[in-house]
Amino acid sequence: MKPTLKAIWHRCLLCLQATEQHICTLCLADCGFIHSHILRQNLLIHNLNDSEQYFVHDVIINAKFDELWVLDIYQYPLTVLIPKLKFYNQPHIATLLAQWFVLYRVARMDRLPEALIPVPIHWRRMWQRGYNQSHLLCAELSRRLYIPCLENNVKRKHHTRPQSELNLADRRTNIQDVFTVDTDSLASINHIAIVDDVVTTGTTINDLCRSIYQVAPHINITVWCMGLGVFEPSVNKQTTD
Repeated sequence: MKPTLKAIWHRCLLCLQATEQHICTLCLADCGFIHSHILRQNLLIHNLNDSEQYFVHDVIINAKFDELWVLDIYQYPLTVLIPKLKFYNQPHIATLLAQWFVLYRVARMDRLPEALIPVPIHWRRMWQRGYNQSHLLCAELSRRLYIPCLENNVKRKHHTRPQSELNLADRRTNIQDVFTVDTDSLASINHIAIVDDVVTTGTTINDLCRSIYQVAPHINITVWCMGLGVFEPSVNKQTTD
């Protein structure tokens, strides 16, 4: 009898049914970000366009960077997938999220950065967790896009409380002046993308951007994140003018 190749079966990461992919066809159809028109663009310019709806969000209002590209609002399926990646050491989820980001967001971009930088974590948290989920995402995006990942060029010099445990005011003071940047490594680069798993209020990203601008004021900074948290639903412009 002639041998045949058998499909490699997995359990769907969302519904746990048998599937050849990490996410089954039915669950993939429930992922609203795939068909979202608003998320197919740099969100920092969305409110400037002639649109009936706009975002009310601290990240956009207080942005200290040039572009913001988001895979999805931090809702299902990200509320299932990202905690597994962040706390349960499931690196294959970083592969899945990077694949989605390339297919549904990078494909819409007019230009790509020259380098990718993961949001760093302090060595103490790295020792406790064993990995940095932002670096896993960044490394996978780097591999797929052939863009270098500068994993050691920005470091976190202070150990701080997790931002998720704090309110907005405490987040801002908790994260101030905690990053150091290698000046020489950014001297010849004009455009970078900072990669993170979830951006909530934007305080961490903004402080990181300020640290980068202090040593490389010429640089253009784009933020790539998988999930955008603390989301206010779009509202009609006519009711808020």
